[in-house]
Amino acid sequence: MTELQRPVVAIDIDYVLRIPNAKLGQEFRENVRTAEIVMRAGAVPTVHHSQPPWDSEGLWRATHSFSGIAVDWILSLLDRGIEVCWASTWVEYANVYFAPVLGLPTLPLAVVDDGYRDERLSAWKARQITELAPGRPLLWVDDAILRSDAEYVSSHRAGGDPELTRYHRVRDRSVGFTRSDRRECDEWLSGLPSRPPGAG
Repeated sequence: MTELQRPVVAIDIDYVLRIPNAKLGQEFRENVRTAEIVMRAGAVPTVHHSQPPWDSEGLWRATHSFSGIAVDWILSLLDRGIEVCWASTWVEYANVYFAPVLGLPTLPLAVVDDGYRDERLSAWKARQITELAPGRPLLWVDDAILRSDAEYVSSHRAGGDPELTRYHRVRDRSVGFTRSDRRECDEWLSGLPSRPPGAG
């Protein structure tokens, strides 16, 4: 696999990797991992992101739930030499709060706080993702991608072949990334090395 053939996966966190804590009837979701995380006021994102309920010390202590399937998939991608980056409103704080407790390495960022406030979160991401890994295959995994955002990225990526740009929308925000999501994403990725330019 040449560098130009090496795929990049841009993955969201909320409702993909990080999922709502269990409620009545959700206790037995498959492969859910939990971790207690302490966040600090002034060390959280502000773009398209609400502030947690800080305590008197400016801290927020809470247990978070995660899709273990997503964690395992990310690790498998890295083992295969596929680049993985965060496409999340958590921006650099994804590596501060979530990656360490999940056993993930520090990952590059697909989106950053660039000072712009797009009306829609997915449009904010799409605008920045167009600059990601020019000419290389791109898979964008999110829970809130609109078709218009996916089409924008596909048609505006720098040096990108539209056939080598794909999005995958996680369907159920209560469970996040599932085995079905992994299967669909892996099927697309596995077809990339032998896919000639422009092939469907």
